[in-house]
Amino acid sequence: MRAEHGGLRDLWGRPKGRSGLVVLAASVLLSLGGPAFVQDPAAIPDLEHGRFLAPGVAHFFGTDYVGRDVLARVGWGSRISLGVSALRGPLQMLAGTAAFVMEARRRRKMLGGGMRQAGVLAAAGILALDQMVDRLADDHANARRLGEGLEGIAGIDIDRSRIESNMVFGTCRPPLTAREFIDRCREEGVLLDQASPQRWRMVTHRGVTAEDVEAAVDAVRRAMKAAPRQRLRATG
Repeated sequence: MRAEHGGLRDLWGRPKGRSGLVVLAASVLLSLGGPAFVQDPAAIPDLEHGRFLAPGVAHFFGTDYVGRDVLARVGWGSRISLGVSALRGPLQMLAGTAAFVMEARRRRKMLGGGMRQAGVLAAAGILALDQMVDRLADDHANARRLGEGLEGIAGIDIDRSRIESNMVFGTCRPPLTAREFIDRCREEGVLLDQASPQRWRMVTHRGVTAEDVEAAVDAVRRAMKAAPRQRLRATG
């Protein structure tokens, strides 16, 4: 492709374009070759909650607030990002006659298709980086608070040691199934996901406050006809 038509040569000739290509190449190389020299995050024992470690020999980029190695999580997380990106294109492909494809393309443009889709995706990323990073600890603390409140309810089991982020997984004891548990909770105004026939999942996020967690725990206890519990203490 000729440079004046916006080829790679033209992009490389621009300072910002050169920087972008370097970052892109580094991301791809990290996602493909990272696991060869970065340990699997699941194999690295977590430190005490709330403990940061500065960059050093053991942790090249240091650790996050729950003691997880930053470089390991970036290296392995890049593989997931690359896989999702690689699948996004093929999943949007449309096959058919020339007339059918032209009509689909016209309708896509009418609905706002085109490069603006990239802007919509980028907007979510910008919002996450600008406003959400500093408050991730709130979601994680609420998840631990939720797990603490649900622990001990007859019919379900919660392993609080596995609550590492904003997700709380639980298991139903037979004969109770996850679907039955989810239906009971829905009647009390609490919505959750089914992970397997016996497992379910709750997720905390920006729209869930500590008061919402308290209300959810009370609702689940009513659904399971459990005795009222004492006010939860803050954790994290």
